[in-house]
Amino acid sequence: MREIHATVALENIEDPSRQTTVEGFVDTDAVNLVIPEAVATELRLRHQGTRTALYADGRREPRPVANVRIQIGDVDTYTDAIVGPAGSQVLIGHVVLSTSSRRLRRGSSRDSWSRHAVPVDS
Repeated sequence: MREIHATVALENIEDPSRQTTVEGFVDTDAVNLVIPEAVATELRLRHQGTRTALYADGRREPRPVANVRIQIGDVDTYTDAIVGPAGSQVLIGHVVLSTSSRRLRRGSSRDSWSRHAVPVDS
């Protein structure tokens, strides 16, 4: 089975000096962007409320939400990120992917985020 990974830059919208680059997993089953607690802490993100996360095993759990800027290649957007539990991974869901696609179709960039996504064997 192959997974798609991408290097993403994340930035605190309120304090752009707070930024990091991480590997993310393109998850076609995920709706939102998910970032681990450690990344949210590193960026010093301010929680904007909570959202109920639905896990693959059917569990539901309220999780904090924060605003973040995400950049994949030369395409960037601002979005809510669900702050996942410690040990979780960065998941890039439909919201980020569809926003990036709309920006590309409007002609803001000739490059696609997918040129920066790398398939890997799992």
